Amino acid sequence: MNTIDQLIFGVLPYLAMALFFIETIRRYVTEKYSYTTMSSQFLENKQHFWGMMAFHYGIIGTIAGHIIAFLLPKSVLWWNSYPIR
Repeated sequence: MNTIDQLIFGVLPYLAMALFFIETIRRYVTEKYSYTTMSSQFLENKQHFWGMMAFHYGIIGTIAGHIIAFLLPKSVLWWNSYPIR
């Protein structure tokens, strides 16, 4: 594994996760009332409805695929063992 792969797959995911938690805690401590339900009002907008539906179906499909791969690892390994599909 070369250094760029080590950086992309070994360091950056942990850096992103740490930054997420640090920034979330900082925002909660310094701007307590910036977390509101006002952000959910855009779901009521008719223009965003179809985009939000596609996004949610995509997330559901992604989660379902990960659950299937977790529950049936032998089938996934069998599927991946044949390079010509």
